[in-house]
Amino acid sequence: MVDVIKSSNNYQSSVQGVNNLVQKFELLGNKLSIEISAQFYMEPISQFIILLPDEEIKYEVIGEAMHESNVWSKDNSPFTIDVPQTFFVHYLRVERAITVGYPLSINITLPKTYTTDNLNEFFYNLFHRKSTNDWEPVLTK
Repeated sequence: MVDVIKSSNNYQSSVQGVNNLVQKFELLGNKLSIEISAQFYMEPISQFIILLPDEEIKYEVIGEAMHESNVWSKDNSPFTIDVPQTFFVHYLRVERAITVGYPLSINITLPKTYTTDNLNEFFYNLFHRKSTNDWEPVLTK
């Protein structure tokens, strides 16, 4: 009560941020299939960065009439994400919220086939836009 009277805020929330989105993915040869799902209600911002070792890829965004994509090298990317090796930044945005029971499904065809022998060459990571300059990894289900 004394802190309130002095206008001193000493409140510290014990609530941590929630990662609403999760992903399932499968890599078979040169095909990468990704399914992004909301765990709670919906996720209104449907913008993603996919980090891949290849620049030339083919997207198939299942069941989406409106989407936007772009690609940059690490050095030319408008987004800053710290990753330890060379990669290409693939940006993907869809025109709808992701809701529980209505996931976003993406099929990517890579120019190279990946096997257990060369799997260490494959680098894949998925980030979700939280705000203008804030991106967070999408956890694997």
